[in-house]
Amino acid sequence: LYGRTAGVDNNGRINIRYHSRDRRRENTIYTPEGVALVSEKFRYHQQRQAVPGVDYICSSIALWGSPDSTALMDVIQTIVLEEGLPYPTFNGKWVKDPTSFMPDLQTYGNRYDSIASYAKQMGLKVINAYDQGFLVPDRANEGYLDGKDQSRKTYRFSDGNNLSHREYADLLAKDGLILGRTNITTSLAPGTKDCSPFPSDSVCVLHRHYLSEDISESDTLIYVDAPDYLNELIASDQFCPLNFVKIGKELIHFTGVSAEKPYRLLNVARGYWGTIPAVHGKGDAVDKLQATTCWGYQGLIPNLELQDEFARYYADVAGRSGLGLYDFDGQEFLFFNGMGGYSVKRFYRTMFDQAKKLNLPADIRFTGAGFSEGSWHYQSVWNVGGGKNIYDADLRVWGSTTSQGKDLRDVTYANYYPSSFGVNFPITAASTVEQYEHIEATAIGHGTTYFLKIGQDDVESCPQKYAIFNVIRTWEESRRANAFPTYIRKMLQNPALSWRLEKKADSSGWTLYQMENGQKGHSFDLKADGNVFCFVP
Repeated sequence: LYGRTAGVDNNGRINIRYHSRDRRRENTIYTPEGVALVSEKFRYHQQRQAVPGVDYICSSIALWGSPDSTALMDVIQTIVLEEGLPYPTFNGKWVKDPTSFMPDLQTYGNRYDSIASYAKQMGLKVINAYDQGFLVPDRANEGYLDGKDQSRKTYRFSDGNNLSHREYADLLAKDGLILGRTNITTSLAPGTKDCSPFPSDSVCVLHRHYLSEDISESDTLIYVDAPDYLNELIASDQFCPLNFVKIGKELIHFTGVSAEKPYRLLNVARGYWGTIPAVHGKGDAVDKLQATTCWGYQGLIPNLELQDEFARYYADVAGRSGLGLYDFDGQEFLFFNGMGGYSVKRFYRTMFDQAKKLNLPADIRFTGAGFSEGSWHYQSVWNVGGGKNIYDADLRVWGSTTSQGKDLRDVTYANYYPSSFGVNFPITAASTVEQYEHIEATAIGHGTTYFLKIGQDDVESCPQKYAIFNVIRTWEESRRANAFPTYIRKMLQNPALSWRLEKKADSSGWTLYQMENGQKGHSFDLKADGNVFCFVP
């Protein structure tokens, strides 16, 4: 996805890179695929687990060539359908179909009285309840986020009629709306079923050593049989303590190993994260564990089989608590088991398979912190980051503070995938119609989605809120109708131009005006078009 699949050498020869791997045997790797490095200091070894029955058999590659005008909806879509590849939909359309692209709402402020009304007025479908904090996966709740009796009332309203996830999701569904949450993917957080006080035996092990002496429940002198790789720190340990070994059901933090025999773990802290210090015998396994990162994401990483259970768990949450969108923050954790893109595909395939078994009313829509070959098959949008890092609507540039917005736009465009403005553009007292005309015009010109930040107090302070709602609804309706020919979309990409879009009184189409000094200038008649959408070069 990031430009390394094909290349041209100095002699003009084209090379194509693709791979298949025999995963049936364990092997030791140096820094897992897809794991970002803070610095070379934090490279580490990992004993990658064996995956029975997964090898080269059934691997294949399809070579195709096509102009951009037909590549996505004619060629790639045909390959996906005929090869039986994943084909998730949103509002009845393939999620790669640019006429399915749509902003979603992301809440702040913890006030929900009018949020659904805002969504309906804008013609949008998804409300991501970001102000509820991270959804921490915990298999102990079996997918019932507010209890099987729905006794916990997460969503609060001014009239006191507070609702659980299931109740609020059902209420939204009556108007065709979808409830979402931001979750921390596969982080096994402290206090959850698979982490503490009794950590699962199916957590991801980087490598294994053995005790060379018995230890009591209070000993901090812990001797091991060999020092191999024990001085390699988990990268995030520089920010918070995540460098663990697991002995039995106890987590123990340490910072390295002594240089000479007898090899001893350094700076030991017993009974970490609420686990219970215990007696352990000579020869007991000392497992160095893979962990996540800090800042609310702390947790252990599951092995591949336990990761499958978490994929099923998220489908269960969707079925039992009513969620229809996930924002997989910490999506990179799917790489931490060392399996690269295979891990990502397996996770989402398992989630979608479980959702199908539960007969969910629609495919799970999801975004996340990452975008990879593994997620391309399933992921709806990539609304990552936000603010001026991604798109500065005042200066009309992709990323006025960093190159992040431009870089992400280029990656998505190169892979026939919606670009994104990230989390952006809150409607506040200072917001104007002209700002959102530009935002929507640019979104359609570039084939872009975004999370529209929405806080009830700020929206209610905006004198132009209803006009802004109408702007967003008008542009998004015309996008879904495929009303913008290629030459128009190219003009919409020009930040120097300003636009206004109006729906015709007889609903036969739309009139697009080029604005000049605040006045309507040249106009273009737009109509719904059933022709195949082509990407704008």
